[in-house]
Amino acid sequence: MEHWPADERHKSLPVKKKQGRGNKKPQVHDTRHWNHPSLDYGTFGGATLVSSDGRLAWTTVVDTSNARRVTPVGAGRCIFPATRSVNPTPSRLRQWRRIEEGLNFVRTCFPDADFPAELIKAEFQSDERRNRELQIYDPLRGSLISIVPSSSTPQTSLVLFPMGETNNELNISFISAIDSDSTFHAPGHAASKFETPILQISTPNISNSSLKRGTNLVLVRTFSATSLLSIELADETTDLKATREVDIFSDDVGGKCVVDAAFSPHDSDIIAVNTSGALYNCKIYEGAKAVRRIGLNQVRFENTDGDQFWRLRPSDQGYFLASSSCIQHLDFRSSQPSVDLFSTDQLGSVVTSFDSAEREHLLTISTTSELLWLDNRYPKKVLLSFKHNRAHDRSLNVKTVQLDSGPLTFLSSLKNGLITIYDVSRGNDNLIHCHSVPTSLPHDGDMGASESESSFFVQPDRSTLSLLRLSGQNSLHCQDFAVYHNGMDVLPRQASGTSHEWSADVQKLAQRAKELQPQYGPLSARHFSELNLRTAYKKIFVTGGVKEQAASEGEFTVMIDKLSQFWQRTSNSDKTMLTLYDVCLSADKEPDEDSRSDFLAGGMINSNRGYKTLVHNELPVQEITSGAAWSCDFKLFLRRMGLGRVDHWQEMHGALEAFNLSYSDDVPGSFVQQEENSREQLILDLALSSMVFSAQPLSIPVAPIQVDDVESMSLAAKALTLDDELPEIQFGHLRPYPKLGINHYPDTSRDKDAVAEPTQDVEFSSPLGVRLLLREWEVGTDVESYTYHDPYNTKGDDTIAPSREWALPTAPVATQTTTTSSQRPPLIVAGFEPRPPPIHVAQNHWGVFSTQPRGFNLQTAEHENHPEPSQPSQELMTSTQVLPGLYGGRNVPNKKLVKKRLGGF
Repeated sequence: MEHWPADERHKSLPVKKKQGRGNKKPQVHDTRHWNHPSLDYGTFGGATLVSSDGRLAWTTVVDTSNARRVTPVGAGRCIFPATRSVNPTPSRLRQWRRIEEGLNFVRTCFPDADFPAELIKAEFQSDERRNRELQIYDPLRGSLISIVPSSSTPQTSLVLFPMGETNNELNISFISAIDSDSTFHAPGHAASKFETPILQISTPNISNSSLKRGTNLVLVRTFSATSLLSIELADETTDLKATREVDIFSDDVGGKCVVDAAFSPHDSDIIAVNTSGALYNCKIYEGAKAVRRIGLNQVRFENTDGDQFWRLRPSDQGYFLASSSCIQHLDFRSSQPSVDLFSTDQLGSVVTSFDSAEREHLLTISTTSELLWLDNRYPKKVLLSFKHNRAHDRSLNVKTVQLDSGPLTFLSSLKNGLITIYDVSRGNDNLIHCHSVPTSLPHDGDMGASESESSFFVQPDRSTLSLLRLSGQNSLHCQDFAVYHNGMDVLPRQASGTSHEWSADVQKLAQRAKELQPQYGPLSARHFSELNLRTAYKKIFVTGGVKEQAASEGEFTVMIDKLSQFWQRTSNSDKTMLTLYDVCLSADKEPDEDSRSDFLAGGMINSNRGYKTLVHNELPVQEITSGAAWSCDFKLFLRRMGLGRVDHWQEMHGALEAFNLSYSDDVPGSFVQQEENSREQLILDLALSSMVFSAQPLSIPVAPIQVDDVESMSLAAKALTLDDELPEIQFGHLRPYPKLGINHYPDTSRDKDAVAEPTQDVEFSSPLGVRLLLREWEVGTDVESYTYHDPYNTKGDDTIAPSREWALPTAPVATQTTTTSSQRPPLIVAGFEPRPPPIHVAQNHWGVFSTQPRGFNLQTAEHENHPEPSQPSQELMTSTQVLPGLYGGRNVPNKKLVKKRLGGF
């Protein structure tokens, strides 16, 4: 065997011994020595000299001179519908909350039994722990899809996969292939049913010649047993008959579950391995079985760490048996012990799957860290390894597809839909090469879909293959791919892809698949409940509208006559605002029967006759508007919403047609008519609600205040006038009403021991100060045109401008205050017209020289020319206001002097 240069020395690094007690560390292998090329993305692995045409030439592990490309042919399609509902969404509630809900559910369903809370809690915790372990890896799950050539028809293959809600039904379909064109035929019923869900489907190799013509054997492993099925097919037809021959139970294999089972390569015997790694051989007789355990001297390892991963694969001379850390080859023809082919030497690396290419004697092994290729004739001799750079995933599965141009290796996972292609095979120099960079298979499936399993069907031309993907809902998807070399100028003929033919039963399954819902068990009624409300809809939307319109036909004219006299008939509308819709509803009833919730029941205006009356302008809108004290029209606002003008009915009708529903061709005419009536009712509601009326005005005119004292009162004196004749505050439409027994301004002069008299609802009365503050604003004044006038007139036009540009600041003028003993302040009348004091400008007799420019407006003054300020009208008092600062504005005390110390010798 040709192999790449490598360092085959096995050296161990010395381990330093620690002083004191403690466990000794194991020997650590030196990583500087390697015995096979290890590839990663961007590396070439290694190089060596080989003989070529009588001379030596360099060659590398990565050789892209003979690279191949996998190209999709057509788009992917679903060739079998889903028969299983989506898995329920896991609960996000806390554990104690779910335990409490489970306890309540058990006590409700079984009221006579007493279940302690500790038992329910223990079951919940055990179930969650088991679910977390199964999400990481399920050791009992095998391959759920298998493709085997038919023994009766050479150009037909059987496709076996589970179906049904619980995966306990076996479906057997057919693929008939002629050249590169293939057709998929699927029956709508199951070929066989089992008591428990299917975990594995296994078929014999093509080289097994012990099978009689017209019969295919299939192994189906479930939770309860491993069954052998005999499938008989009629010539040139798709009719089949599945017969259940024998069952292998857990009692037959040491009382433990079967993890994997396979057919013998040269006879019809069955080899099974249980969860502890023990091998059993089952020989099938006519309707009977004989199970025996293979001798312990042949299989030299059993699982002692509790890992239940065991896999079997037949070979030409025997079987490959794999555990999570080792792969052995067992030859049943001799009594020699098994041969160790491979063992993991990396910390944390676990074997996930393996496959073999018999033509080249290559065994492909996938671990959680890398892919490895070795020759099964040379034990423990790894030829090549490739890092797949995937996360720690124990569901990685490797498959080798043999084509005329060489084998292709596909790496897939149950966690996602990513499939990676590795083009690794022997070259012309008998060395193993990687012919192209690993790429992902460009299929149309969902890359994020989990629980999907894939299998490959090679077409008869051996250059085209089909990818069959079985989803978690048991739907089967197919996509074709063509493999050709990159240097080919003329691409191979690409067929139209695999087609499918569905019978009437499969079409029913496709219709039923659209209605599948997650199954929540006995609590599913809390999530999904079905109730037929078609009768109620017909009564509300079809029958009810016709009866209402017929009943209001004779009374509609009377209602229109009452609308013109609405304000004369209504006595309780002075405190509310009414829309035109409210007016129409009130005219249909007696005055004492009016209610604010009448719009929920509707009236005679809600009919086709009401819409026609509105469109023909037969409603007395002008009479209602003239009889109201205040009205407002909001049609402009509805136009800004994109509905057009309310008075232009055709424009508004066309704008609402954009919201029509999409109907099929077979929709009845009643639904279209109902949609038209609903559109007319919407226009009617918008038009009647766009006009608002009020029986009282929003503003009440206020009489001006009569002042009899003096006509020369200034604006400041007018604002401070506190006369007894100051009127009450005049409110608009909204008026406050005080509650009974509440007096926010009690009279403190009254005797506290006096008995309080019951109060009555009186008009709102405000204090004198509130009236004075609100006197500035008059109800009804336009907000935009309002101008504020200063009552003190300190910014008037009659101020005296300074005579010079350089002016001195003026002293503030103290205002005179008058003290009185009465509670009410007296009338303040100004004896003179208020005017700011004159500004005294300093006279510069000798001239002042300034260094600042004239444009700099800095007012300066000299102390010798500053006039003495005038005396105020009253004496100044010391301010008690606390100023900001550390000491409240007071002078900071001086720091205490420290006497210097005099020292000497």
